[in-house]
Amino acid sequence: MPVFSKRATGLCNRKPQQHMPTQRDLLILPGTGLFGPRHLGPPEATTVLMVEDQMICRRNRYHKQKLAFILAAMRDHRDLLRSKGYNVTYYDLNTAVALPEAISETAKQTAPQSIRYFDTDEAAPAKAIEAAARSLGLPTRTV
Repeated sequence: MPVFSKRATGLCNRKPQQHMPTQRDLLILPGTGLFGPRHLGPPEATTVLMVEDQMICRRNRYHKQKLAFILAAMRDHRDLLRSKGYNVTYYDLNTAVALPEAISETAKQTAPQSIRYFDTDEAAPAKAIEAAARSLGLPTRTV
């Protein structure tokens, strides 16, 4: 079996390629779909938006303890994503900011190239996201 030197194989002085994203996406992460970091894309190319929207508290007739659980899970997930290097914009219930408002404000601050969101069985949030994206002139993608 022939032995090749590092120089002969071209491995000498070769630095690993690092993918530097050219665009940044705004990913809207709902409280009822907290996906792990491996499903969100690279931190340097993703701004995550999480909103404790009063609409979720009113639209679904959850028990108070279940609502408290969902909100606590959202806050814990926010902390996890920040520890993994994600830029997370988070609006809690005390801000009384609705999802379309939060999308608009975050888009002004981060200037994303597109908006991504996870497809859910609820039509109202998807319609709100699509309407906000249209008003901002940004393309949307469901994940």
